[in-house]
Amino acid sequence: MLDRGWAIVATDYVGLGASPPHPYLVGRPEARSVLDAVRAARTLRPAHLAPKTVVWGHSQGGGAALWTGIVAPSYAPALTGRGRVWRKKGDDDKAMADFDKAIALDERSIESRLARADIQLARRNQDAALVDLKRVVDLKPRDLFEVLAQTAAKAKIKELERDTCRDGSGQRDARCL
Repeated sequence: MLDRGWAIVATDYVGLGASPPHPYLVGRPEARSVLDAVRAARTLRPAHLAPKTVVWGHSQGGGAALWTGIVAPSYAPALTGRGRVWRKKGDDDKAMADFDKAIALDERSIESRLARADIQLARRNQDAALVDLKRVVDLKPRDLFEVLAQTAAKAKIKELERDTCRDGSGQRDARCL
């Protein structure tokens, strides 16, 4: 295959060789590992890799290949990661644009929704933040990260709803009695 100009990218899986044992046949993390490896290989300038990718695997790799086909259309960590960088640099407008794009690619983009809600709260746009937080809570969790994200979103919603019921002096607002 190499003689024909093909590049071969092989990945380890999340947690391989570590304790506790890695999540054997848990599809989404395996697919993300494959996609991240392909993206990393494409950054190697001397390689001049084509935009087309063939994914093949044997045994656990076969499961990873299957899941890669399922996850690839909506996996947009570059946008979420870049959004976090913009946020850290203080450019919330650019961060918001990247989080919006990530969510447009994947409605389930929990990380982007939480980050976007955080910006909305910083802008004192509580209603927009609640929309994202409630969407996170409404999703059926696929993994531990999503369960933890939902727990955090539920706590934030409770806090926002509690704070909404306070007037400027900290007293309970009559609207909330």
